[in-house]
Amino acid sequence: MKKLTLLILACASALSLFGQDSTPEMLKKKQFFDKPDLFEAQSIFADRKANEELVKEYEKSPKSYAANQLFPIAVCYTTLGDLDSAEKLLKEYIKAEPKSIRALRMLGGIYFASRKADDAKGNEQKIASAIECYKKMLELGDKTAANQLASVYIIQQAPDKISEVLPQLKELAKTNMESLVLGFIYALRNGKSDDALIKELLSAADARKVLATANRESLQTVLRLYIAKRDIWPDSALVLPGRAAAFAEAWPLALDIYKKALKSDPKNTLAMRGLSLVYYRTGDIQTAVDYIKQAIAAGDKAAASDGVEIFLLTGDKSIWETFKDTFKEIPVSMVVRVGMIQYAEARDSADVFFAACEGEGSQAIFDERRLDKLVFDGLEKFKSDARANAVRERWTKAGGSKESVAKIEAQIAAAQNPNAEPAKPAAVPDAKPAQDDIGASLDKALKK
Repeated sequence: MKKLTLLILACASALSLFGQDSTPEMLKKKQFFDKPDLFEAQSIFADRKANEELVKEYEKSPKSYAANQLFPIAVCYTTLGDLDSAEKLLKEYIKAEPKSIRALRMLGGIYFASRKADDAKGNEQKIASAIECYKKMLELGDKTAANQLASVYIIQQAPDKISEVLPQLKELAKTNMESLVLGFIYALRNGKSDDALIKELLSAADARKVLATANRESLQTVLRLYIAKRDIWPDSALVLPGRAAAFAEAWPLALDIYKKALKSDPKNTLAMRGLSLVYYRTGDIQTAVDYIKQAIAAGDKAAASDGVEIFLLTGDKSIWETFKDTFKEIPVSMVVRVGMIQYAEARDSADVFFAACEGEGSQAIFDERRLDKLVFDGLEKFKSDARANAVRERWTKAGGSKESVAKIEAQIAAAQNPNAEPAKPAAVPDAKPAQDDIGASLDKALKK
């Protein structure tokens, strides 16, 4: 399950009537501080210096800020690791805005994160305060607080208390892996096993949505439970342990589970994509490609992203030709697009470069300043191509420039010079695993 400490900073994208700026510049716009929805983007708090500057301004004249303007400042304190100051400001903010679910969630996370190993009495009070925050969130209609409450009850070694929020957990578990796992823990409490509840939870789960919220720990739990309870496992949920077995690189088990899932439901595209991963990782590239083609034919066009990943991992241009047309029709992650640009520049493939710069999701490439050199190098390499001008225009309009490229080049040069003053190397966006079911890691592919 997710660690409660990760709940301190909630990250969500939002639009506003005020033309929201999702950069650290928002921390200079005090006139918007009473509108917390404008400060939901994590990128606003990504610059430590900007956080420090706002905190400094606040500490110069704290009385110049109204109570309902304190939320962005509390986030800055949290980002800087000053949980005591963040807690103080959040309490003041909640007095002014008692129905702020986001502030309550953040305060509950701070209570939990600020526990100390040698302070049993103090920790007990902090946990009680966190529970109070989460219960208030439930009262205000935020059912997701059931996850936080159940997690705290487990940490308290009081899993029976999860019964208080079991109805909410059951509802959340239909689409959320953390809730599903918490339900499993309740079903297995006190050394017993409520098989009926486990089967009820699994039968109601939307496998695709649940997998989209999975993490390493939750997949490990699913796999252990499947091995122990495979006799009660419903066919509709077989792709969950299939993905878990693949994640653990238990390829024979994953193959067996995915084949069972596909036999039960011949149109199960998640099983097809899972089998594609298994065959790719066990060396049968053509069968892997065939299963992706089957998934696309069955209506899951997003499976084309899996095919492009295999193309990047193998360098086999014929695989790109197989999936490039369908690829144009689907949203594609930045990680895949970055891989395509790197491939294109290394292999002199203009078509792959321009495909990476087009379609749904491509704007992220142009908006990310840390990618300016990568995009610029591609534009220079393929500048004679008729498509280059349109891509260059998008890049420039988004803020790309020769100056930003020069800055990145200077950072790279400084990082490569052992005699130079310490400097931060040019960064690239965090390479998060793709949300599709191929599961292949572009990180590893790009480092080869």
